[in-house]
Amino acid sequence: MTASERVLTYENDFAEFVGRMHSGERIAIDDEMFDYFLEVLPPVRMFSNGFGFAEGAEPIVRFAHAGTLYAAQCLGEINS
Repeated sequence: MTASERVLTYENDFAEFVGRMHSGERIAIDDEMFDYFLEVLPPVRMFSNGFGFAEGAEPIVRFAHAGTLYAAQCLGEINS
């Protein structure tokens, strides 16, 4: 994660994020987006700096943070 990446915000870019979240690219997000996906469903996996999100049998998206920088990236692994 770098500070120079465009950050998708929960307030303005939610639909864009949902459309890109399974692309495999690392997507810079804001803390509100991170918190939304942490709270909407129980995490399917926990990491030292974040969590894995999936709705049923779909690819797991890893949400991570480092200080004040947040990002999401599809792992390509299907939740079972």
